[in-house]
Amino acid sequence: MSDPVFRLVPIDCGNAALVGDVFRTAYGDAFPVAYVYQADALLAEITQGRLAAALALDEENRAAGYVSMFKNAPNHNLWEAGNLVVVPAYKQTDVSSLLFAAYFNGVLSAGTTSDGLMGEAVCCHYFTQVGNIKAGASDVALELDQLDGPSFIGNRTGSARVSCVLGFLENSAPNSPIYMPALYAPILEKLLQPLQPRVVLRDAAPLPTTGTTRREERYYQSVQTWKFFVHSIGADWPDFADEIVAEAKRRGVVSLQIILNMACPQLDAAVQTLKSHGFFFGGIAPRWFGPDGLLMQQVLGQETEYEHIKLYSATAKEILAWIQAERAAMSAGTGS
Repeated sequence: MSDPVFRLVPIDCGNAALVGDVFRTAYGDAFPVAYVYQADALLAEITQGRLAAALALDEENRAAGYVSMFKNAPNHNLWEAGNLVVVPAYKQTDVSSLLFAAYFNGVLSAGTTSDGLMGEAVCCHYFTQVGNIKAGASDVALELDQLDGPSFIGNRTGSARVSCVLGFLENSAPNSPIYMPALYAPILEKLLQPLQPRVVLRDAAPLPTTGTTRREERYYQSVQTWKFFVHSIGADWPDFADEIVAEAKRRGVVSLQIILNMACPQLDAAVQTLKSHGFFFGGIAPRWFGPDGLLMQQVLGQETEYEHIKLYSATAKEILAWIQAERAAMSAGTGS
């Protein structure tokens, strides 16, 4: 019996409804991005230039998988590779490799301008992590306990939550200097090494005495994850940190993340405030704002099951070791 043959086709009005069917095989109705279940909303994202997506079809035009890249960051020249989903009946075929190759062979077009391609690889298996590294991407961050384990059908570890490795492939040279928080300089310098050269500043400014923190947020209620992207820091920064932690606990959030604009001269002081509120290091989000972003995070209401986190690259393992050491020091009251 010959192996099945698949073809990739772009999403259009004739097949958009199949995307929701693909996601239900892996996530039920719990995937946190609602438009994958809504054909009209999915097509609107594509038409407005925020999404590039394709389906894998078998010889009988049945959907075997889905792949996309999208714009989620404040920097609209940054694409995120994600949502590669294979229908369980095709897990033992080469369709996953076909879908993954679409990120790098031009099937999914990033348009004429792209600062880079970012991807979140789940830590319950190695496939996407290995593919990212082989394609030339660098692991730059680890998002602890970001997804709900039981609702993620691809989670074979039995863990309550699924962590993600952030990988990045840079396409253009950065033109904005960034500040380096002294506390994280050793690990950040290693994470920046594979990327294009940056102007790194080490002067530290105190928290501002005027102005309001400018931020945007993404709240994924179904997976209990809440993310903030902080463009600039204002005099209300300590109150902001206090309020979102309290509100996250009220909402039952598990993964609380803040990405700080590394172009902010108050970065070092802002990090110290977050640490005093229980946040710890996550990594770097390159070009997130145009300038890079620093990921700080907190896990609420449960213990991280480190033994279930599968990591492929030495860099990802080093990030995890740093996180574990920092959290242990914070628990012991010795963290700086």
